[in-house]
Amino acid sequence: MNNSMVRTRIYYCILLFSLQMAVQTVHAQRQGQGKLQSAITGFNEKVLQEKLYVHTDKNFYLAGDILWFKIYYTEAMTGKRLQESKVAYVELLNEDNQPVLQAGISLRSGEDHGSFYLPVSLQSGSYRLRAYTNWMKNFDQALFFEKTIVIANTLSVTNNRVETDEQDPFILGVYPEGGNLVYGLESRVGVAVKDPRGYGVDFRGCILEDDRDTVSSFASFKFGMGLFSFTPKKGHTYTVIAITKEGRLLSKIVNGIYEKGYVMRVIKESDNNPIRILVNNSSVMNGPAGELISLAVVNRHKLVILKTAGMSSEGIARFEIEKDQLPAGISYFTVFNEEQVPVCERLFFTAVSPGVNLEIRSDNPAYGPRENVGINITSRDEKKQNRPSNLSASVYLDDSLQQDRTPGIFEYMWLTSYLSGIVESPGYYFSKEEGLEKALENLMIIQGWRRFNWDQVFQNNKKYLQYLPELGGHIITGLVTDTRTGKPVSGVTAYLSITGSPFGFYTSKSDAAGLVHFETRDYFGNEPVYVQTAAAADSFYRINIQSPFVQADAVMNRPWPLFKEKDSSELLQYSISTQVQQIFYADSFRRFSRPPVTDTLPFYGKYEMEYRLDDYKRFKTMEEVLREYVREIGVGTREGKLTLKMFSPYLHDFYEGHVMVMLDGVPLTDPDKIFDIDPLTIQKLDILQSRYILGSAAFNGIASFSTYKGEFDNHDVNPKLVAIDYEGLQLQREFYSPDYSTGALQASRLPDLRHTLFWLPDINTREDGTAAFHFFTGDRKGRYRVVVEGMNEKGEFLSSQFIFTVQ
Repeated sequence: MNNSMVRTRIYYCILLFSLQMAVQTVHAQRQGQGKLQSAITGFNEKVLQEKLYVHTDKNFYLAGDILWFKIYYTEAMTGKRLQESKVAYVELLNEDNQPVLQAGISLRSGEDHGSFYLPVSLQSGSYRLRAYTNWMKNFDQALFFEKTIVIANTLSVTNNRVETDEQDPFILGVYPEGGNLVYGLESRVGVAVKDPRGYGVDFRGCILEDDRDTVSSFASFKFGMGLFSFTPKKGHTYTVIAITKEGRLLSKIVNGIYEKGYVMRVIKESDNNPIRILVNNSSVMNGPAGELISLAVVNRHKLVILKTAGMSSEGIARFEIEKDQLPAGISYFTVFNEEQVPVCERLFFTAVSPGVNLEIRSDNPAYGPRENVGINITSRDEKKQNRPSNLSASVYLDDSLQQDRTPGIFEYMWLTSYLSGIVESPGYYFSKEEGLEKALENLMIIQGWRRFNWDQVFQNNKKYLQYLPELGGHIITGLVTDTRTGKPVSGVTAYLSITGSPFGFYTSKSDAAGLVHFETRDYFGNEPVYVQTAAAADSFYRINIQSPFVQADAVMNRPWPLFKEKDSSELLQYSISTQVQQIFYADSFRRFSRPPVTDTLPFYGKYEMEYRLDDYKRFKTMEEVLREYVREIGVGTREGKLTLKMFSPYLHDFYEGHVMVMLDGVPLTDPDKIFDIDPLTIQKLDILQSRYILGSAAFNGIASFSTYKGEFDNHDVNPKLVAIDYEGLQLQREFYSPDYSTGALQASRLPDLRHTLFWLPDINTREDGTAAFHFFTGDRKGRYRVVVEGMNEKGEFLSSQFIFTVQ
């Protein structure tokens, strides 16, 4: 064989090998992309992501005040208003991360608002208001709504803190871009210095190698955030030093540097050039190329871009994204290695256009005490077209205590809900101010890694879905245990009753974990609930009702240094105003309205026969009542004891087996115990002769006895019964707004020192995009802020503010 033929064969072998490698590479690339694509798409299709926003009437309160709020419930991917979950849970957590106030709020149309009375026992401090649905409990608590509320207690001097120069230490944070530092790979590193309240502090600093050599110097640019680049070397230690403008020296040792791993860098040069993403792998440097790296871009829980690139022999994978490919708002850039494990991530922000302009106008710029104020609202889009919207409005005294640093609905939904901690002046990031791009870069790198839970995305068995969506109403959950062993028991039928008119009755069978779930309806207020197992043989079983609220994650909730000396006069005025309100107007704030009951019938619907006992001769024993004129029930004896049976008109005979006998909606596990009840306490008896099935329980007819009080209080007839004080959904408190339209009322000598002049949680603009409301000023002079927030049917968020004065 000549050399030419050998070279030809070698050439074809190399070509064939190259083609095989290329085919394998493409196949692996497609497999990797397909796995990511199907996992994320499948997760989004099967798992609804909910999002809440809570508009409060203001952000600073005194103990004794009322905190008013409105809940906006949306779909995370589109921002549009949802109507799936029917309940939201709202809590106020103190600085020890313990709940001090909790409430379930109905999310049915027009009922998505509530209030908290802030007890005078609350200590001064920073509180976290958070909200979530039962379905959201399946996911990271970081996705719950949260905002900071400041409460002062002027009646307890020991609780109040005055701000001094000697406070808790400042916090120095070091944040590598993409989440990792790797020896031998250059990385950009964000640095942030926060005061005890979580707000940024200006600083200058450097990073030292082995506490001797300065590797890089840097300074904060905006809101206490800065940036530097360096390449860590193996065998050396690194310390970041920062000096605040007040001269405080802070230091932090850089830990967690990996010997091998990945780093990423996002480069945005200009609006005309694509965004470049570089991924470095120290394991591939100066080695064989070919590792496949994937880049997934997720925006509002939706996969918008998926790319794959091969790692070069220099250990670099390169990606490019055109700017018009990225949707508005926060995008997660997540890098996956060849095994589809996320190895780097950082955030990227794309400018957001408001879409809709919300205009607020008053009929006058200034008013006197007790004058009528008229407010007109108009919502129009960028094309000046009117947009109907659902809004909420608050009017409050804009004094030095109301430090309005919290984001509105627009900033929250597009920016801060995807970030952790306090984001200062969130409106700045939607402006066109000079230096905005640099400030955004710092913020995105510091927020970095990571909020998107990929573990849940790749789980196909859905074991993480432990909590049911409350599609029909509030779900009360209990755990059935065997008192002899303390272990959960499955397959046990349980009953839950709520007294009242109409009463509620629900059944459930315990699952493999021993849990029973009762989906209640129209359960408002604090009516007691009664739980029991269905059969008398279950005497060793116990049902423990669980709280619908989740335990808060352990987070650092630092004390809020509340007051400065200059705030003393404002606090005194605020304290006087609150005490005046409590003395003269307390009854006006204790008016609650119960939502109209849509269905006044009991669970079994329309009775087949009703007996109102006052229409008949009143007998002294229940036996006489049932024998004399209740034809549907037969009374007999068994083993010397009275017993009853229900007659079936279909069988033309009495049922054999269990008859459901209820007293004020509470079933008696021993129906014959009804003979122990004094009939003079019974107002009426409903009879259902038909066989009735509810859930896993079946009854041979129903005999429902109702007392005059309608409150079950005879536990002797059912010793198995467990009564529980359980807080149902919150009743709506009426906001008190005085009317000074007549001369007599305007001349009233009762002082009106309200700080919150008006709160209107449910404003629906007309088809022309307009709405109006009015209220009266009080006796307190000063600047007042009108805040209006909301959204429209397209999922666009609206927020606007307006100032007027009372002279």
